[in-house]
Amino acid sequence: MPTFKMGQYNAVCDRCGLEFKSSELIKDWQGLMVDAKCYEQRHPQDLIKIKPEKAIPEWVRPRPADVYVVPVQCTLQGNQGVAGVGVAGCMRVAFVTPY
Repeated sequence: MPTFKMGQYNAVCDRCGLEFKSSELIKDWQGLMVDAKCYEQRHPQDLIKIKPEKAIPEWVRPRPADVYVVPVQCTLQGNQGVAGVGVAGCMRVAFVTPY
Protein backbone atom coordinates (compact mmCIF):
# COMPACT_ATOMS: atom_id res chain seq x y z
CA MET A 1 0.00 0.00 0.00
CA PRO A 2 1.50 3.34 -1.02
CA THR A 3 2.36 5.78 1.74
CA PHE A 4 2.95 9.51 1.63
CA LYS A 5 6.44 10.98 1.98
CA MET A 6 7.04 14.64 1.35
CA GLY A 7 8.98 15.20 -1.92
CA GLN A 8 8.89 11.53 -2.93
CA TYR A 9 6.83 9.73 -5.50
CA ASN A 10 5.94 6.10 -6.07
CA ALA A 11 8.10 4.24 -8.57
CA VAL A 12 8.35 0.67 -9.82
CA CYS A 13 11.54 -1.42 -9.81
CA ASP A 14 12.49 -2.25 -13.41
CA ARG A 15 13.70 -5.72 -12.47
CA CYS A 16 11.17 -7.17 -9.99
CA GLY A 17 8.16 -4.91 -10.64
CA LEU A 18 7.51 -4.04 -6.98
CA GLU A 19 6.53 -0.53 -5.93
CA PHE A 20 8.98 1.63 -3.93
CA LYS A 21 9.53 5.27 -3.12
CA SER A 22 11.73 7.13 -5.57
CA SER A 23 14.48 7.59 -2.97
CA GLU A 24 14.78 3.80 -2.52
CA LEU A 25 15.64 3.07 -6.16
CA ILE A 26 19.20 3.02 -7.52
CA LYS A 27 20.34 3.27 -11.11
CA ASP A 28 22.41 0.20 -12.06
CA TRP A 29 25.08 -0.15 -14.78
CA GLN A 30 22.48 -1.13 -17.40
CA GLY A 31 20.50 2.07 -16.79
CA LEU A 32 17.65 0.33 -14.92
CA MET A 33 16.13 1.82 -11.77
CA VAL A 34 16.16 -1.02 -9.21
CA ASP A 35 15.80 -1.48 -5.46
CA ALA A 36 18.68 -2.57 -3.21
CA LYS A 37 17.79 -6.30 -3.43
CA CYS A 38 17.76 -6.29 -7.25
CA TYR A 39 20.91 -4.17 -7.64
CA GLU A 40 23.92 -5.94 -9.15
CA GLN A 41 27.32 -4.46 -9.85
CA ARG A 42 28.93 -4.68 -13.23
CA HIS A 43 31.43 -7.51 -13.48
CA PRO A 44 35.02 -6.15 -13.31
CA GLN A 45 36.11 -8.17 -16.35
CA ASP A 46 33.65 -6.23 -18.53
CA LEU A 47 35.97 -3.23 -18.15
CA ILE A 48 39.27 -4.93 -19.06
CA LYS A 49 40.94 -3.49 -22.14
CA ILE A 50 42.93 -6.02 -24.15
CA LYS A 51 46.02 -4.98 -26.04
CA PRO A 52 45.37 -5.67 -29.75
CA GLU A 53 47.53 -8.27 -31.45
CA LYS A 54 49.78 -7.50 -34.40
CA ALA A 55 47.97 -8.78 -37.45
CA ILE A 56 51.04 -8.78 -39.72
CA PRO A 57 53.96 -11.21 -39.71
CA GLU A 58 57.40 -9.96 -38.78
CA TRP A 59 58.78 -10.57 -42.27
CA VAL A 60 57.37 -11.51 -45.65
CA ARG A 61 58.74 -12.39 -49.03
CA PRO A 62 57.23 -11.77 -52.45
CA ARG A 63 55.10 -14.42 -54.09
CA PRO A 64 57.21 -16.57 -56.43
CA ALA A 65 56.48 -16.59 -60.13
CA ASP A 66 54.06 -19.23 -61.33
CA VAL A 67 55.67 -22.36 -62.76
CA TYR A 68 53.87 -23.97 -65.65
CA VAL A 69 54.51 -27.63 -66.27
CA VAL A 70 54.17 -28.93 -69.81
CA PRO A 71 51.80 -31.89 -69.86
CA VAL A 72 53.44 -35.24 -70.46
CA GLN A 73 52.91 -36.82 -73.87
CA CYS A 74 51.88 -40.41 -73.36
CA THR A 75 53.55 -42.85 -75.76
CA LEU A 76 53.24 -46.59 -76.15
CA GLN A 77 56.34 -47.14 -74.06
CA GLY A 78 55.20 -44.57 -71.46
CA ASN A 79 51.95 -46.53 -70.99
CA GLN A 80 53.79 -49.58 -69.72
CA GLY A 81 53.36 -50.46 -66.07
CA VAL A 82 57.06 -51.27 -65.75
CA ALA A 83 59.21 -49.31 -63.30
CA GLY A 84 61.78 -47.13 -65.05
CA VAL A 85 59.99 -47.38 -68.41
CA GLY A 86 56.48 -46.05 -67.76
CA VAL A 87 55.73 -42.36 -67.31
CA ALA A 88 53.83 -41.21 -64.21
CA GLY A 89 50.25 -40.38 -65.13
CA CYS A 90 50.38 -42.48 -68.30
CA MET A 91 51.00 -45.99 -66.95
CA ARG A 92 48.25 -48.58 -67.11
CA VAL A 93 48.14 -51.68 -64.97
CA ALA A 94 49.34 -54.87 -66.67
CA PHE A 95 49.94 -53.07 -69.99
CA VAL A 96 52.87 -54.39 -71.97
CA THR A 97 53.68 -53.07 -75.43
CA PRO A 98 53.78 -55.78 -78.06
CA TYR A 99 57.08 -55.54 -79.98
